[in-house]
Amino acid sequence: MFETKGPTHLELQNIDPYEIEFFLPKLEQSLRFTFDNDELNKITTFGDLCDYIVHKQEGKATNDCTSQQAFYRIRKAVLDAQLYDKETFSTKTSLEEIFPRKHRYQLVKKFETHLGFKVQLLLPMRWLLLLSRLALLVSVVTIFCEFLPGLAGVVFSLVAMLISGLPGKKLAVKTVGQLAKKMAKENFNDIRRTPSVVDEEEIVRKIKALFKEHFPMLDISSLTRDAPLT
Repeated sequence: MFETKGPTHLELQNIDPYEIEFFLPKLEQSLRFTFDNDELNKITTFGDLCDYIVHKQEGKATNDCTSQQAFYRIRKAVLDAQLYDKETFSTKTSLEEIFPRKHRYQLVKKFETHLGFKVQLLLPMRWLLLLSRLALLVSVVTIFCEFLPGLAGVVFSLVAMLISGLPGKKLAVKTVGQLAKKMAKENFNDIRRTPSVVDEEEIVRKIKALFKEHFPMLDISSLTRDAPLT
């Protein structure tokens, strides 16, 4: 004999459509969007509703400031690359935690791959540039006394100057927030050219939480993509 759900549990399809209609303004207020009347009739399942709201959030995100979009892209790239697994990820998160010095080159490269473009996150080796310039000056003077050693010194100094232009291991900024501002300034076109990022899974979780809050007897597991709204 099959067990049936008790009276304290409801599935989405059992909720009165008029109650759903009464609930929709709460979704609009909480998630800060507006239903279009001509499109509302096309929403027949919970999945349709989630897709519609996510689309609205993406449209709203295109008007956000560039630094905020940069933060969203950083967070997505870091999480997709599995560089950071703490829930406390914020603008104050230290880049030293995300990119430990030991494997910094590889981690930054992995981050840029998921980001979709390069960022000037690592500073060039300025100390090597200063030493190579000093060595070049000494080598030029040496040429007048010892030609071959002086010439070798010039060649070595020029090679060192080229190498000094490569990124070192020192981070250009210290926090995620500072990196977002840096990207907004230096990678403006890259940020604006690619689609705005919204956390779709987080939006769906918020929608489910709002449904549960408004309909306490609702079985949250019944909120599947195919669950009918009408």
